[in-house]
Amino acid sequence: MDENIELDTLYRKVINLSWVVLICISVILGMLSLIFFPNILWYKLSLSYLLGAMTSIFAFNLLKNNVSNLSSNARRAISGSSSNYAIRFVIYAFVLFFSFKFENEKLSPYLVALGFLTVKVGIYLNALLKKK
Repeated sequence: MDENIELDTLYRKVINLSWVVLICISVILGMLSLIFFPNILWYKLSLSYLLGAMTSIFAFNLLKNNVSNLSSNARRAISGSSSNYAIRFVIYAFVLFFSFKFENEKLSPYLVALGFLTVKVGIYLNALLKKK
């Protein structure tokens, strides 16, 4: 029971830090697009990053739910983890494909891919804050 409480606490910290990173980078990208790129839509950069970041947060939520629901049966745990990995992979692939399909209109696939790293930045920030 203690492990689930510790997992939930760590999950909440990482998600909160990821939201802070998401908001800061989205605001910075919005300001940069308004100032330096007046020829593109002002929300293109922020929207692209937001799509990738939200996908990353959603996939992290799926991973957390998978870890908390692991059973003691090894065969069932392996099949559940493998299917969860495949689902997350398909979600990432679909979002990236979607962003390349609408690249010239309203999305930048490179910023979508950069948004995929948002939770990882949150994990690193959590580790850095824990050291202090």
